[in-house]
Amino acid sequence: MTVVNRLLPMLALLGALAVLGLALAWLVKADAPMPGEVAVRVSLGDGDAASAGSRIVAGPGAGIPLQATLDFDLPASSNGPRVLWLPREPLQSLQLSGKDARGQPWTSTPDGFFAPKADDGFSPAGYAVVLPEGLVGPQRFQLNAHSALQAALTPRVIAIDGALRLTAREMVFASALYAAWATLLIASLALYWAVRDVLFLAHAAYTLTALVFMAVLQGHLYALPGMDAMAGMGMRGFWLAVLLFNLCSLWLVLQFVDAGASRSRQVRRLPMLLPVVALPIVLAFLPMPSASAALQVAAPLAWMLSAPASIWAMLDGARRGIPMALAAATLLVALLLAAIAHMAMNRGVLVDGMLVRHGYQVVLVLFSLVLFVGLSSRVGMVRRQLDDETSARRDSEARLRHEQVRTRLTQSLQQVMREVPEDRIAHAAFRLLGAHAGELLGTEDALVLGDDYLGDGKLFVQATAKTTTTARAVQAARGLVRDHARNREPVEVRLAAGRRSDDPGDGNYLIVPLRVQAPAWAALVAPVRRMLAAEDKAALVQMARTTVEQADAAHAAFLLRRTAERDALTGGFNRRTLDQLAARECKLAGNHKPLAVLFIDLDFFKRINDTHGHPCGDECLRKVAATLRAELRPQDVFGRYGGEEFLVLLPGQDAASARLVGDRLREAVEAAVVDWQGESLRFTISIGMAVLREGDDPEKLLARADKALYRAKREGRNRVCAAPAYVD
Repeated sequence: MTVVNRLLPMLALLGALAVLGLALAWLVKADAPMPGEVAVRVSLGDGDAASAGSRIVAGPGAGIPLQATLDFDLPASSNGPRVLWLPREPLQSLQLSGKDARGQPWTSTPDGFFAPKADDGFSPAGYAVVLPEGLVGPQRFQLNAHSALQAALTPRVIAIDGALRLTAREMVFASALYAAWATLLIASLALYWAVRDVLFLAHAAYTLTALVFMAVLQGHLYALPGMDAMAGMGMRGFWLAVLLFNLCSLWLVLQFVDAGASRSRQVRRLPMLLPVVALPIVLAFLPMPSASAALQVAAPLAWMLSAPASIWAMLDGARRGIPMALAAATLLVALLLAAIAHMAMNRGVLVDGMLVRHGYQVVLVLFSLVLFVGLSSRVGMVRRQLDDETSARRDSEARLRHEQVRTRLTQSLQQVMREVPEDRIAHAAFRLLGAHAGELLGTEDALVLGDDYLGDGKLFVQATAKTTTTARAVQAARGLVRDHARNREPVEVRLAAGRRSDDPGDGNYLIVPLRVQAPAWAALVAPVRRMLAAEDKAALVQMARTTVEQADAAHAAFLLRRTAERDALTGGFNRRTLDQLAARECKLAGNHKPLAVLFIDLDFFKRINDTHGHPCGDECLRKVAATLRAELRPQDVFGRYGGEEFLVLLPGQDAASARLVGDRLREAVEAAVVDWQGESLRFTISIGMAVLREGDDPEKLLARADKALYRAKREGRNRVCAAPAYVD
């Protein structure tokens, strides 16, 4: 924890105590006697009330009648009428009666806590009864009221300007409280909107509940239009506001200190108090008199449970290092003491005054402010959490995008590698790599350079057909790219005129080496127009690795097929493959297309082996195969059928064309020379030719060509003999 974080709770506590001291000093000063105030003597009639000098202590219980006789002596004054002032306690009704200056009976306008007079405005400060004008000397008035709650009332007879000053003082104090609550409410909602932390929304709900709670305690809520239903509930509505605020306060405190995360088992169990505290709320909605009486007991008990629990939770939070928890606990203790003082005042133990009457309200505002400051310290943490979540979401989206691009690349490679010719494997694979790397980087200029990969000399493969500025710059820096390709690690370089540059104005390029078998090399090169994350480079490396693996696998598959299909000595197809191709060509030729077959045998080949040895015979076979292949079309099928025998399939050739091909092959072999150990060897071939006829299968076609070959042998060799179409 930083020094600032350690000092913040202490500074906030000292600031709160300073504000509290100033507020209390103002309240003490506000208790100074009013100008022209006269002493009032109180004597009580029947009712559950007692006299305490100049005070009336009303007993508990809604609707209890309270009758008191007020005696005072009014001096002659030029300051206008006098006012009987009573603090605004929850009295269901209040009326003053006596005689006016002429001795006639006089009764004041009825007043009450839940039904304020119209001229009291929206924030009645107290019960102000204007006495009849012209009264001088000893006076006696009767006060008739119905007490809704145990309270100590101190009647004061003051001049009209004193009453106005009292009203103004109460209004200023109430306005300051409401302004403080409204500011906290707006600030809490603003922070919730900014960081979306539910605790700020909880603090806003708590503040709103406190605002209503204060308006109910001071009777201001009932002066607002549309509050008839609330006023009709009487004391049940009063206790409902108390219970709701108590419940909301306890819940916010437990959320603030995160009681569930405490190491203390007892603190972790504190949330179990919430249902207990909430249970009396049900009584507020029951209209029976017994429910109202039960509320008189249940609401204070709920408060007595919540206050110590909140202090305990805050102290535990302070031990766990929660910001402002210690300051909040201190103010909770001050709030508890102020509330006890207020209750003592209502029982006549302490003298009524602004300090005792409103002190707990000031402490409550300060406590709420400290809670807000503590929650505000979470803004940085919440911001970091939001940033972490945003970063994690961005990383997740980037990983998903990378994975999608890699998946599409893999699928494209698998499809293309099955169809591409052997000599186009590298070009096709690298073109796909460039296209998908460009998609990931947001460019169309990605390309691949390399040498000697899969038999290709100089590789230069672009993702697009057009030659771009990137292509020209990379071509000019081919040597630099080769050096970085052999380092095996991705690198960003600036290029200018084919060389590395340190000028920020020159183009920046990413070089991703492709892990190919040395001495070959290859690298993916793409322009970089934004800051690349490590994940982007890792994705490109993975894509490059996948491309090389797919290309190597495709090339290996070609080599495997070639080994299985080809004759190792001559490079032509082997007998098994020739039989399969013959069956395929016969099937294709069955659609009324001609097909000819040539059976070829070297003349006197045994003599060559016996005279010069088998290595010489192998060299002669290779020479013959190369000579024959050079005279055939790409679509013609050539292979070694066995020993010194070769087979040629001529799709689309009839008998006349096949004979011409056979003669050309024979003449080419006759002209060929094999140099063997200083000796020039010449040889000839015999050819048997057959043309596919209706009803032929591959076996019959090859059998007729074989018979024609034997005929050519018998007739003197070095010739072409055709099998008659009608001969079996």
